[in-house]
Amino acid sequence: MKMFKQYNSIDDLLKYEKVTIINEFNQQPLYYKIVKALGLTEIGITVLDNDDRIIGSYASYNGSDGKVIDIVPYQKSPNIIASAKEMVLLGMIQNAEMIKAHPKSSFFKYGPYFKMRKKDYLTLLNAVMRINIF
Repeated sequence: MKMFKQYNSIDDLLKYEKVTIINEFNQQPLYYKIVKALGLTEIGITVLDNDDRIIGSYASYNGSDGKVIDIVPYQKSPNIIASAKEMVLLGMIQNAEMIKAHPKSSFFKYGPYFKMRKKDYLTLLNAVMRINIF
């Protein structure tokens, strides 16, 4: 069973499913433990089209517990920024159940599709490896 219906854009997804997306992130210990461990309060995501042109800019605001408070369609001063193609992000939404069932292997499966500064990627990788949620 799919959690989400098929959306054609991240804008549409967030327009109709923002609360559900926030709730899903907040039910994923791997996500909020990493965010908390790294002290991230604003995480930026730059959305790209298939030609690597920027088509959107979003941020999640996170509390001291690492959980998402809000997702907004802009970035102020994110602690970390990743970019990914919209089609990859939408595909992840369609595979949400698999990602929830296998969070660590999903990190390694989808991680390469996210571009970020090498320092930021290594910091995330280190956090994933040292946090034991199982």
